[in-house]
Amino acid sequence: MSFENNDYFCIKHKNMETSAFISGFNRLPERIQQQVVEYTELLLATLNSNNKKKNQFQFDWEDGLSGLKNKYSSVELQHQANTLR
Repeated sequence: MSFENNDYFCIKHKNMETSAFISGFNRLPERIQQQVVEYTELLLATLNSNNKKKNQFQFDWEDGLSGLKNKYSSVELQHQANTLR
């Protein structure tokens, strides 16, 4: 679908003008408007989640394999890792 000739949206140089977007949004059926709102909320939640993950490095993986240190040597683990690649 090309947005260049779409009656609902106006895109100039790949950037939507806010007023054109709102005008197009207001002309959409109510159920489609609700879908746009829900999708926007999903995008914002994803963005917020990604920003939190980028800003906070966590060590929750630390000592995750400590129970295996008596079972495998580091050389055995390296060999196993190489076979999985």
